[in-house]
Amino acid sequence: MKKSSGIQNKTFFILLFSIITTALCVPYLPLHYLKTLYTISIAIKDIILWALPLFICFNIAFMLDSMQKQAALLIISICIFEFFSNAISMIFAYGYAKLTLISIDKMPAENCIECLSPYFSLSSGRPEIWSCQNGVLVGLILGLLMAYVPKLRLDLNLKFLKRKVDFFFSKIITRLIPLFIVGFIANSYHMGVFDNFMIYGKAIMLAFLGVLIYCVLIFIVGLGTIKKALNGIKNVMPAYIVAFTSGSSFATMPTTISCTAKNSKDPKFPQAIIPATTNIQQIGDCLFNAYLIFVLMDTFGMEPLSFSQWGYFVFWYVLARFAMPAMLGAAMFVLYPLYESILGFSPEMLAVLLAINVLIDPLITSANVLSNSGLCVVFENFWARIQKLFTTT
Repeated sequence: MKKSSGIQNKTFFILLFSIITTALCVPYLPLHYLKTLYTISIAIKDIILWALPLFICFNIAFMLDSMQKQAALLIISICIFEFFSNAISMIFAYGYAKLTLISIDKMPAENCIECLSPYFSLSSGRPEIWSCQNGVLVGLILGLLMAYVPKLRLDLNLKFLKRKVDFFFSKIITRLIPLFIVGFIANSYHMGVFDNFMIYGKAIMLAFLGVLIYCVLIFIVGLGTIKKALNGIKNVMPAYIVAFTSGSSFATMPTTISCTAKNSKDPKFPQAIIPATTNIQQIGDCLFNAYLIFVLMDTFGMEPLSFSQWGYFVFWYVLARFAMPAMLGAAMFVLYPLYESILGFSPEMLAVLLAINVLIDPLITSANVLSNSGLCVVFENFWARIQKLFTTT
């Protein structure tokens, strides 16, 4: 846990240093240097897009395989609960954004100039079938086969490939994230995007307010009354503070479990649920990023999404979160193909979103921990009803 926390903090400060250094140096760099940085970022992006379907496929497959070794009903209940809790948080963000975006200014179109053009791209030749969505589907199929048809011995055949893909992302791609965002930040500066960064400061404040409102609602649903909810939040404050300062949900896990036990009917229940849900159930991440999606689409002058379009995106977004690795910036490189293919985000919009994610990572992590604790209590009530239903039938 301590080692994981140290790595998270180191990565956070490297990313923060990269963003600040780039912002300070870019105004003085010649155009061909900016294009070189942008080309490197595009190349890293293309490499990620080639490898990502394999990463998602293997992680979902082995997650399902490991779940078969535990209580089937509990695991199925957790998966369904996680899916809908993440999805509902993003639907809440949709409504909240519709209500509050009128107070955020649009980015003037005349402030933006033409995007830099890279010297080359590695994306040519990648077929449409090679996508994250298909990676999710193949992962689900392989996982079910591994869990329920063990005679195929797929786990032994795929374990070697999974280790190689995990190594590639955890040891290579993660270390390239600072270089990955530098080129896009340089391009965003070239386009005049950061001349309007105050817009995003206001958006972050509104997003934080929305997250707090949603977390209070979670505790009200779990504990029954506003008074009990506020007391429950007070019980979890030590975990919230540890998460904010460490930047790691995993490093905070022992504190989260002990704090959540104070709000649970069965103090041992969080010991089973919190570890299983920490990396999947990330409500703070979902809420912040869902709101920032609408902010970016609005400030960049894109057409607003209909509810059906948003629902389609949420479905794939929530499924992809089941393959999320526990590392800073992972959400972006796992999910950004969905931002591009479904929402039509440009690389510059992704760069702004990643930069904001790095800057507010302590807020996101602490919100994840607070909401996780509250949802553990909600799931305890849900699980009691499921058990009652199956014992009476």
